[in-house]
Formats: sequence, structure tokens, C-alpha cells
Amino acid sequence: METIRNYIDTMFQTWPDNEATLRVKSQLTELMEDKYQALIDQGLSQHEALGQVISEFGNIEELRQELGMAEISADEISLDEQKRQKEKKKAQRKILRGNYWIIVTVVYFLVSFLTGWWALTWLLFVIAVPFESYFDYLLKHSD
Repeated sequence: METIRNYIDTMFQTWPDNEATLRVKSQLTELMEDKYQALIDQGLSQHEALGQVISEFGNIEELRQELGMAEISADEISLDEQKRQKEKKKAQRKILRGNYWIIVTVVYFLVSFLTGWWALTWLLFVIAVPFESYFDYLLKHSD
């Protein structure tokens, strides 16, 4: 039911979007929809059944304990998510560092062909060395 899914998405809004959170959300959705259907089968109206399901499953901390998910704390998930973000940033820095000299070489050839100053444009490589160190420093401290 769409209302239950929207409610669960709102409940887990502060949790990071990762596998552990998706697993908990999936189990909770299944439990709430089963309870909702059981209440409908007992003769309650849709609104009454929905209200009762939400009131019974409203506390996320109690639910985690009931589902045996107590070991998945928000802090642990956050640490896991932080680790993934750190690895992603490290990979991005590696790509940028790898492309630095390619960009310098392309700029060298463009400037050399456009100006014809081949005797001076090679100095671009001498200037690029300290800029590489500065660029690397900026990438490492961008966090």
C-alpha cells in the first residue's frame, strides 16, 4: 500500500540510503502491510486499519528491537556510510590526479600550436610541477 510505504520512507528519512537501511525498511513494510490486510479481513475500514497499523508500528526504536535489528544502530550505519564516502572521494582524487598531466600536455600542445612559441611553452611543464603539489594538497583537504 502506497500510504504505508510513504510513511516508512518518512520514518527512515534520517537514515543513510544503504543496504542495511533498505533491509530494515523492506521487513517493516512487509510486516505493516500484513497487519493492515489482517485488520481489513477482520472488518475494519481502510482508514481505521491504517491508523491502527501506524500507531502500533510507530516507534522505530522498539521496532528495531522486535525485529532483531538492535545491532544496527544509526551510528554504525553512519560509520559505514562515512567509510563508503571516503573511499568514493579517494577514487575521485585518484582520477583527477591521473588526468592532471594529460590536461597539462594538451594545454602545452594547444598553446604551442596556436602561438608557435615552442621554445618557451615547454616551461609550462616546469610550472606544472609545483601546481601539481598544490592541486594535490587542495584535493586532500577538500573534506
